[in-house]
Amino acid sequence: MKKSLFSSIKFKLVVFVTVCVTASLIICGVYFGHKISQSLTQIQVDRLESETLIISPLFLSAFREVRSDLSVLSSTPPIQGIIRSSRNGGVDPQDGSTSELWRARLAEIFSGILQNKPSYTQIRYIGIDDNGRELVRVNKYGEDIKVVQPEDLQSKEGEPYFEAGEKLSAGEVYFSAVSLNRENGKVQKPYLPVIRGLVPVHDDRGQLFGMIVINAAYESILNSVLQDLQIEKDLYVINENGDYIQYDKQGEETNFVFHSLNEGEGTDNARLVSDILDAEATKGTLSEKMNGRNMVVQYYKDTQIFDNADRFLAYALLSPRDAFMAPVYKAQQEAVLIIITSVLVCLSLAVIFAMKIINPLVKMNRIIREHDGNEMLTGLPVDLKDEIGSLARSFSEAYKKVSKALQDEHVALMRLAESEEQFRNVMKYSPVGKALVSLDGQWLKVNKSLCAMLGYDENELLKTDFQTLTHPDDLETDLGQVQQMLDGTISTYKMEKRYIRKDGETIWGILSVSLLHDANGKPKHFISQIMDITDIKEAQKELEELNTELEEFSYRTSHDLRSPLRSAIGLLGLTKDSIGSGDEDKAKTSIELALGSLTKLEVLLSDILDLGSIKNFQEEPQDMDLREVVGEALAKMDHMENYDRLDVKIDIDVDEPVYTKKTRLVMIVENLISNSIKYQDTEKKKSFIKIEAHEDDAEIVFAVEDNGLGIPEDQRENMFEMFKRFHPKVSFGSGLGMYMMQKSANVIGGEIRYVDTKDGTRFELRLPKSYFHDKKELSNVA
Repeated sequence: MKKSLFSSIKFKLVVFVTVCVTASLIICGVYFGHKISQSLTQIQVDRLESETLIISPLFLSAFREVRSDLSVLSSTPPIQGIIRSSRNGGVDPQDGSTSELWRARLAEIFSGILQNKPSYTQIRYIGIDDNGRELVRVNKYGEDIKVVQPEDLQSKEGEPYFEAGEKLSAGEVYFSAVSLNRENGKVQKPYLPVIRGLVPVHDDRGQLFGMIVINAAYESILNSVLQDLQIEKDLYVINENGDYIQYDKQGEETNFVFHSLNEGEGTDNARLVSDILDAEATKGTLSEKMNGRNMVVQYYKDTQIFDNADRFLAYALLSPRDAFMAPVYKAQQEAVLIIITSVLVCLSLAVIFAMKIINPLVKMNRIIREHDGNEMLTGLPVDLKDEIGSLARSFSEAYKKVSKALQDEHVALMRLAESEEQFRNVMKYSPVGKALVSLDGQWLKVNKSLCAMLGYDENELLKTDFQTLTHPDDLETDLGQVQQMLDGTISTYKMEKRYIRKDGETIWGILSVSLLHDANGKPKHFISQIMDITDIKEAQKELEELNTELEEFSYRTSHDLRSPLRSAIGLLGLTKDSIGSGDEDKAKTSIELALGSLTKLEVLLSDILDLGSIKNFQEEPQDMDLREVVGEALAKMDHMENYDRLDVKIDIDVDEPVYTKKTRLVMIVENLISNSIKYQDTEKKKSFIKIEAHEDDAEIVFAVEDNGLGIPEDQRENMFEMFKRFHPKVSFGSGLGMYMMQKSANVIGGEIRYVDTKDGTRFELRLPKSYFHDKKELSNVA
């Protein structure tokens, strides 16, 4: 009796395998299809966000150009020339130039700027007096540049941008809100939306005199940036008031809409702008319906341009949702097709195996299972002429190849393990920061040196990317190099760039990057090496500062040395003539004056030599008793003029010795006390010097206070510069004392501060206690 087909093992096996495989494929397909869809969607969002963020630096650069022009214009000679001449009856006391001549010169400078800046429409110099009347104004109409006559100049008091300018500090730049250009209080037609950039102008006493104002065509500024962008999507550039420019990638045209003229209330554009303005997040993704199409909108609000959190430019890139989701839909279709194909293939194979191969396979399985692997595989049905025999022969040959391959693989694995161990050791122990970086910038593998350099532990660093830790000013250059490497233009690159550590500190590094490819030649990941050169950069900066200081020192020294020497030579010549004519009184007077000049020269030379010795002198720190230092300093100065009329008060409340460099501390203490003696106010009935010292939680504070002549308020800002003299009629000197005190304070890790007492002076030397304790411990260990 024949067995029923439906009850045979072969049929059951076919059904079982088919059902299991089909169910598994459907479950896996649905799960992984969903995951792939999510991943592809996020990749599209990230890509759109990256394109949006790349736009920001271009607009920031355009507005920085306006800032730069304002800074340059405010420092041109006519600016201060107009101030001086206006306060001296219309004539500059320095060179005799009239106010009209200075205005003409400034107008010529304004005209040159307007000619070279297509987006600028007007530049003005506005004074504070006379209701904010314009002093100089140059207009540009198309290619025509016109200097406005004095009788046509206008008063701008009450204008919002004028009132904002009155509140600015020196050097601060302000950008107004966008508004329609007006002439004599009336809106100019055709309408011209403008943005005004302004910087305040102060006189040599620091008082506000006026402001420089540049009117720029807002649409022209934004269009100039859009012309440089290579984008394939619709772009909207929106400010906080709702003004926007639309860049249409189809027609390559821009359409500027000013909010007070916008007649499109309720349109798709208006809804888009409103949604972006109402969004609380700085950047994000929105879904909008534009002209009947569903769009994905990626926006970014940039507040860096105006340095104001309430003002921004928002950049919005639009992508049709069907194009945006196309990769997702394609992946889903391919997943369904793979599932269906796999089910059909598995069903066919199950039937074939069950009907024609299952029995010989069982035999082969038994032989293989019983084989111990130490000898050659025998007993397979290799003599059969059908497919089973072919399969057996193939399996036998495959077994031989696999055996050999396993042996070769074992050798290769041993070599690979050795190579990987060497690579791990290089990564682990290298003093240079090393990392493997994915194509999108994610850290894949980092060594300890890189973690220490950036201040992160390994897990924290692997959760970030190099874009996040790169200084914003260096990111565009770095990304440009990366793109060239991915495009195959370059194979490696090296650059200096700044990184932002976890603690917020900025460091400099030399970055070397190469690109690793897989077996198919496709980019796999980047290999980066980073060397910390922060100390080198700081040394370069310090060297530049020293060069600048040396140039000023050389100039001022040669001038101050030459002046008393020339004076002495001239006076000695007069002495010679007076002696020849028998006028002894005049000869004596000339000799006394010459001696005074030479004395000044001697003081200057002495201070210069002291300055040189201070900079070059090396000494070890030691314990110093502040009471002894103050006592010795006063003993040296009791012979000074008017010393006996001073009430000297000493309050030293520091019991422990101060561990520091003796020469530096003594020089500071003696200079502070001698200055109080020399510059006492002899018109006051009671003059005093109060010398005190005390400790707080973190510092030792040494102070010298008096009720003397004090330091003029307008000279306090630069009081520690070289060759600064405050009361030359009372006492002459080189002007190097304050400078040398500050340098000595820096050497011993302290700080000199001036405290305004409104009746004399008070200087404080602040020394961090922890610094000295650590130094002392290190010295004791050595």
